Amino acid sequence: LGSGISTSVEEIVNLIIRISRSKSYVNFSEKIRQGEILDTVADISKIKKELKWQPQVSLEVGIKSTIIARNKNLYKC
Repeated sequence: LGSGISTSVEEIVNLIIRISRSKSYVNFSEKIRQGEILDTVADISKIKKELKWQPQVSLEVGIKSTIIARNKNLYKC
């Protein structure tokens, strides 16, 4: 769903690199391309109101859990 908090692609990439202890480097261009979406935020107000739903985990915990699950499944084969 989302959290209602804006997070940039760069922030997410850096979070994944840090959590996974990757030595990857991503070069983000300062140039903005025509038609590029600069910011987007999930509006969770309706689900919060109608279902009393709240995000249960932070983005960092969610990414960490996803990486752990992926790694477990990767080595099952």
